[in-house]
Amino acid sequence: MISWVFKPRKKFSLENLKYLYQQLLKNLVVTKKNQNVVVETLRQIAELMIWGDKHNPSFFDFFCEKNILKHCIEILGQKCEKSVKVQVIQSLSILLQNTHSETAVFYLLSNNYINDLIVHKFDFSDEGLLAYYISFLKTLSLKLNPQTIQFFFNEKAQDFPLYTEAIKFFNHQEQMVRIAVRTLTLNVYKVDYEPCQNFILNRSAVPYFSNLVHYIVDQARNIQKLMDASTYMNSKKVCESVANQIDLYYYIQDIFGLGKDFKKDALGNTLMDQLLAHFVLPVLLASLAPQESQRQTRKKLLLSQKLALFLLTQILLVFQHEGFVNAIATCLIHKQPPLLSKWLMHSSPGHPIKSPVPLTTLLYPKSKNHHRRRSRLSSKDRKADESSTSDEGKRRTQEQKMKKNLPRDMNLNARSNLPDVGPVVSPIKACPNYDEPLQSNECRNALMDLIHQGNEDVRYGVVTLFVALLRNPVVNKEILVAGGICPQQHYRKRRLLQELTSDNSGGHGASELSEGDDEDEDQNIVEKPSLGMEDFKVLNKDAINLLLQRRTVDTDPDTPSPPGSAPPAPPPPAFDLNDPEDGLKSEGTDLKQKLPAGENKVTDPEFPTGMGKGRGKDADEGASEVDREHEAIEEVEKLPVQAASESNSGAPKVGQDEEEHLEEEHHAIRTQPEPQDLESIAQSKSPTNTEDVHPNPTRPKPGSALGRDIKIGNNLEYANEVVDALLDALATQPPYRLVTVQMVIDLLGELVLDHTPNPCLNARDVPKLERAYRLAAKDVAKRFTNKDDHDALLNNFQTCFKDMSRPIDIEELLVNALTLLPLATNAMSGIPLQFRRPSGRMEAAKKAIQVYLLLRGLRYKLLKIDDSEFPLTKAYREEEKIQKQQQIQISDQDAIPCVIIVGKRRERHFLVVHRTLLLVVQHHPTRAGYALVKVVVPLRVQEVQRVNSSASPPNLSILLHVGPKPHPSCRPQSAGVWALNLEFEGVEDCNNANQHLKLSREKARVNLIKQLLISLSEHIDSEEEKENED
Repeated sequence: MISWVFKPRKKFSLENLKYLYQQLLKNLVVTKKNQNVVVETLRQIAELMIWGDKHNPSFFDFFCEKNILKHCIEILGQKCEKSVKVQVIQSLSILLQNTHSETAVFYLLSNNYINDLIVHKFDFSDEGLLAYYISFLKTLSLKLNPQTIQFFFNEKAQDFPLYTEAIKFFNHQEQMVRIAVRTLTLNVYKVDYEPCQNFILNRSAVPYFSNLVHYIVDQARNIQKLMDASTYMNSKKVCESVANQIDLYYYIQDIFGLGKDFKKDALGNTLMDQLLAHFVLPVLLASLAPQESQRQTRKKLLLSQKLALFLLTQILLVFQHEGFVNAIATCLIHKQPPLLSKWLMHSSPGHPIKSPVPLTTLLYPKSKNHHRRRSRLSSKDRKADESSTSDEGKRRTQEQKMKKNLPRDMNLNARSNLPDVGPVVSPIKACPNYDEPLQSNECRNALMDLIHQGNEDVRYGVVTLFVALLRNPVVNKEILVAGGICPQQHYRKRRLLQELTSDNSGGHGASELSEGDDEDEDQNIVEKPSLGMEDFKVLNKDAINLLLQRRTVDTDPDTPSPPGSAPPAPPPPAFDLNDPEDGLKSEGTDLKQKLPAGENKVTDPEFPTGMGKGRGKDADEGASEVDREHEAIEEVEKLPVQAASESNSGAPKVGQDEEEHLEEEHHAIRTQPEPQDLESIAQSKSPTNTEDVHPNPTRPKPGSALGRDIKIGNNLEYANEVVDALLDALATQPPYRLVTVQMVIDLLGELVLDHTPNPCLNARDVPKLERAYRLAAKDVAKRFTNKDDHDALLNNFQTCFKDMSRPIDIEELLVNALTLLPLATNAMSGIPLQFRRPSGRMEAAKKAIQVYLLLRGLRYKLLKIDDSEFPLTKAYREEEKIQKQQQIQISDQDAIPCVIIVGKRRERHFLVVHRTLLLVVQHHPTRAGYALVKVVVPLRVQEVQRVNSSASPPNLSILLHVGPKPHPSCRPQSAGVWALNLEFEGVEDCNNANQHLKLSREKARVNLIKQLLISLSEHIDSEEEKENED
């Protein structure tokens, strides 16, 4: 007995564990006096058990022998303070997290002690206690596997307290609790244990998912209330609510993506049914229709059109389940959706949905011939639907009988009960003609009306919805075709594929169907499915060569060849589509080889102003399998276009000698193995005579009228209805926010842009684009009328041009909740200029410049015009001719000697001003008369900060507005601004350098402003001349 009086000196020992056990026995009845002792004892026991799990197995033997876990659970049954209960939960959680022995884990989970703790009636009004409890449950879920789940799931009693107790907190006000519950449920769903999966699917899926969807609906209505009462001063609440809503979407997407086995698919289908029947169709899609057409009882359930469009956009961005996304797309844009969609929108049941066939299958059948569909449920599915109610009643009766016959044992009695979901509704019974096609789609009609009206909020919402729909990789392109918003690129690939397959099949189209009754028609659809992109892989080379030969000869059948013209080019040789390099190396087949280096970007352009292909996070997803399958078709499409252009005798040709000379010249420019004089560098790289040497008849020069220099057809196939609305919006130049203009331009690029060298717009749509561009140019030109603003405007122009050259993260704009708030009109709101109206003259000028650059990029991209003559593009190209460490030849009169201090060293340099560049060079160590460039900065981005001509030695401080550090001696002034200090031998050199730099900078900036004004007025004047002639 004396050995237990004093605490052992060694902490991590079996004697200490025995001592702590004795302390626990003495204090089994917890009072206010000993509660601190109990808390400390439990904490130390957990600490010793963790150490023993790694170093001494006898600790675990003693823990099991004395059944310490039972004593810990018995303490919870007493009326004790919160600190004691928290310590019990925390100690068990620490034990489970840090115990690695499988035997120890099995013991901790056995004997239902953990289940007793789970179902214990805690006072959850205490948020601290609830946080520990939920964290403990999440820790338990991390230990779940097909073996350990049997300690929590009672198959005979159909009881799963770990799961059923946790989901009671799915809608708790604390975000941490909600996230823990979602993590726990995902861990449960991932366990591959069939009895547990059956329990979740048959007992808990419908009630839990139904309540989850209703919680999502409540959150959406809460966002609507915040929007109605919000200003930019309390916009944080709206953004937080939207973030919580999107988190719920990602949680549901995680459930959809659990696996492909039957049970997990059935679980996802159950959730999809509730989501479609209680949120997507009756709340979001129904809110798009005009409010006047809604019944008074339904108006209370609807959201504003702006919020409904925003939430639909988030759904299309988040969800990647093919059936779910295409079911929504069918209800949104298909011209003849099934009758079931209208029933769900306007007669949404108040009870959960339970259908023998998933709603996604009913709304989006896999058949590509949607308008010919006569699908019906099979007799097996009909019998299952008719007997579903009786089977449910029989199952409940059997469960009640089984529970009555169970012995009174704790392992066979249910501890936790699920709420009764009540009656369920079968959509097949409630809507017998569910698959009949409607004559029109009110959702699609509403979207087309909204995109044509002048309200910026709803027009922006429709545009973002279409952008999200086009960017979702699982959307079936045939639905886009049926809805009239399919990109031109898909139309072109589809048309080419049909031509290839028709040639290969002897002239019979793959889509021809035999006439007959409905059953024969359905049979034909099954027997002769439409060919897809996979079928293109098996097409033989002869069919492709035959098509290319026919298209080359018949490029322009109405125009006879003039006498003496060159004969048509022979068909290209056969090549393998699987080898992208095969067949493209022959002379006259590669478009890029026919153009100078400066014009290669015309044939495969990239958006110079961030429009179109920049997709932020999804940029890597652009190389998907479908895109790789289309590469062969794109290369095949280019070959006949090139052959036709070569066979056209009216087009000027470049001789072979001249081509070789140009190629050698460009190669010399790129390599530059030998140092050159500055003037020779400028002359050798001057692009002024490029157009004279190598004219391009298919592209107009900047500023020329398109109708005179380029032939644009009217047979291009794209979404005319949407494109017309977008071009009308741009042509009228309303005072839209910049983000709206960016979205409209991005959607235009998605719909119209293709990868051919020909213009992407029909001739009837070009004047609208030209008008929008001319109005934007006028808006910018009038900002330069006041010479006092030229300096600031040029700075804005340079900044915007640099920013717009980077891809815009469209997805970041799509999820930004600032677009839901009331429109701000001043900078005091703290909202970026991109999401509000400009508040001052300079902000208005900056926005005008950004809109002009966006429209310029769109115009030059869609019309396939070379934009290399834009003043800023030319200036940047001129400035890139000389790089650091390049060898140049200088003369004495070109350079002003100066000294730069690098650390403790004084290095002798020379200051040189060459055209638009400020150079700081140093003598070449081995070659006399040559120098190495150490600093190269455009004159337009430098300014003299300080002149100390009276100092000893005289020095000059120059501010360089460049991004990276231009020289090791530069000191940072602000973000992207560096100070370079130059010392001179005499006062005269310092003053000469100061005067030279100021005059050169002013001259360079004035010249650049003059070129910008000429470029702006050039397009305005050309359009006005064209209007006068008309």
